[in-house]
Amino acid sequence: MSDLSMKPKANNAPTYMCLYPGLAEIARANGYALAVHGSLARDMDLIAVPWVESPSEPEDVVAAIEERYGIRRIGILTPAPHGRMVQTIGIQFGECFIDLSFMQASSAGFKDGTEAAANLIESRIAEYVREHGIYDQETGFTDFPGNGAELIEEWDGLASSIRGIKP
Repeated sequence: MSDLSMKPKANNAPTYMCLYPGLAEIARANGYALAVHGSLARDMDLIAVPWVESPSEPEDVVAAIEERYGIRRIGILTPAPHGRMVQTIGIQFGECFIDLSFMQASSAGFKDGTEAAANLIESRIAEYVREHGIYDQETGFTDFPGNGAELIEEWDGLASSIRGIKP
């Protein structure tokens, strides 16, 4: 006969795994894949990975979980290493908690593209100034023939607007 005192202590893993299908459904509906990591012995550690071009905001996913399960977050979404945002959610009975990490939706490629476009416009402005600008020593300003000053202002505004575009 085995010594039951040597067996691992009972934990909440079965409770957590019963919640997982519904949590994964909510995550998927909001553009995330949901993965479990850790032992499930103390809490349920989940990672929400962006799976579509524009997933919902983490706040919206947490609100959907609260609404579906009648459970509440503990604290606020907190920044974590590598751009993650973490929310702890308390389950209303016992010592059950979900730690839900959201991986950052990557907009690096988009940002690189908009920055390259804005830099291209600015390099064309610099070329135009070198080729057509007439520096006035008395005023300290550069003048341009025709509507050159208006063109420069328009191009500069365009470069700024491109940098302000959000994915």
